[in-house]
Order: sequence, then C-alpha cells, then structure tokens
Amino acid sequence: MKNISKILLIFIVVFCNAQDDDEFFNENFGVFTEKIDSSLWEKIKYVRFSESEGAIFPSKFTKTLIGQNKKAFDPDTATVKLAESELVKQYCTAHRNFNEKIKSNTLRNLYLSSDFKSIRDYKKQIQNEKRILKKYCTKWQNDVLQSDKQIIGYVNEKGEKLLWIKIVDFREDPYNLKPQFYTSWIDGSHGWFETNLEHMIFHLKDNRITVNP
Repeated sequence: MKNISKILLIFIVVFCNAQDDDEFFNENFGVFTEKIDSSLWEKIKYVRFSESEGAIFPSKFTKTLIGQNKKAFDPDTATVKLAESELVKQYCTAHRNFNEKIKSNTLRNLYLSSDFKSIRDYKKQIQNEKRILKKYCTKWQNDVLQSDKQIIGYVNEKGEKLLWIKIVDFREDPYNLKPQFYTSWIDGSHGWFETNLEHMIFHLKDNRITVNP
C-alpha cells in the first residue's frame, strides 16, 4: 500500500458540495470521483473494522460503475467484515498468485521470441520480488488493516458473486479526499493513487481473495 509495495507489486458521514471539487480535482490532479446520487445516500451502509472503516455502496449505484446490463447485489455487513478479515490474511498470497500468473505468461512470450538475455534478467527480477514479498509481507498486511475500504457487489460472467474492494490509505491525504469517501467512488490515475489505492476481489463462493488488475 505504501511506496515500496506498489512499486514492486504493480459513523461520521460528511456530505459536501462535491461538484466543483470534482471538476477541480479532475483538471489538476488526475483524481476521478463518481458521486452517488443523493436519493441513494440512505442505502449506503457503513461498517467499522478493527482499525479502519468501510462504505458499502448499493447495487443501483454499482451499475453506474460496471454497466446497467451487469448484475449487481447489495452486500450485507457480515459478509463484508469476513471479506475484510480474509483480505488482510490473504493479501500476500493473492499477490504471489497474481505474480505467478504474470510470470508464466511473460516467460512464455520471451521463450517464443528466443530473447534469452531478457529471460535471464527477468528470472533475476522474479527472485528479487520473491525476497521483497517475504520481507515486507507483514508490513503490507498492516497497511491494509489500517486502510479504509469501499465495497460493491456484482456477479461476473461465470455467475460468481464477488465483492470489489477498493483499499484506500488515508493516513496521508494531500487532496483531502476522505470526506468524499462516504458518498463517492474514489479513483485516480497517478501520483498518490499509485501508492495509496488498490483494488482486490473477494469470491463469496470460497472466501478467496484475488488481485484485480
């Protein structure tokens, strides 16, 4: 969640007039916020985790994010609390599995192109990333524990019910985005977002956490 992790592993509700703020952010900082319609504010659920808090957005708002033709559902707080717990426990494993998938695809392409120097360099990179993951895993889990989460529920093409968890570390908040956390889906393209925001997926069927690329 902090600098090294993102480089390597590539109920207080504050309502504010965010229209002007959004335009200011989008123009100047690469900040993108999707504000939920005020008619849906009462349907937002807020949950307190052990060291952070979560905002669970309703299915009607979810469809504005993923598409009106997609299936969405309203997650209950018990499921979200379970997901947050598993997120912390499985965080490093999820990244390790994701890295393995990327490694296999990359090596296959390099072998097909007979780029043996790149293969040697990439294998060294893989070993270094494994050492870093082992060294910093506990720190990253603590970062996740202290980060706030925004959650939506949807159904994928395979019929799986999933929670999309956006992890936002507000311990440093240079753009004062925390007030918008409660009523807007927060995203951004560079800078602060590369080290303080991450997306993960919770699979309800088997309580599994995966990386959302």
